Amino acid sequence: MRILIIFGLFFLNAYKIIPQEKNDMITIDSISVCKDFQERGYTTAGAFTHFDDMAKDGITKIVVSNENKERLRQILNRAEKKKHRQTKFGGGIIFCYVYFLGGNTYHRVIISNVEPVYNIFGSIKDKRLLIIDLTKMTSYKITNYEDLKWLNDFTEQVKSY
Repeated sequence: MRILIIFGLFFLNAYKIIPQEKNDMITIDSISVCKDFQERGYTTAGAFTHFDDMAKDGITKIVVSNENKERLRQILNRAEKKKHRQTKFGGGIIFCYVYFLGGNTYHRVIISNVEPVYNIFGSIKDKRLLIIDLTKMTSYKITNYEDLKWLNDFTEQVKSY
């Protein structure tokens, strides 16, 4: 009996280790950007609850065009994705409501500023931007130069509305 239990546990653990074929392509139905552009920083929890504050205050939302929505979808599908951990963000965050296809609710998503990444000697190694889905606690790291340039232009365009 013990052998069966041990074999069963081994089989279940081996099943978890084998990579599962999944279609992780992101499909976006719509994106609304909150017209609330502050230069203050936020923690992960502070950014999440700021969505409630904006809803209570009746902050205006800007609907993103189909072209920009498609470009954001492509960027998210190319980005390095990982589980988000509690952290602090600098100022100038863009707050978005993203409706993914197949979902029945919006996700609270923030777009950070382009930030330098330093090596151990203090010189700039790279530049990156984070898009964080606070609802699923997923972080998308964007390092592609063209994507960073487009996202920087996109944030400036949104802030000018």
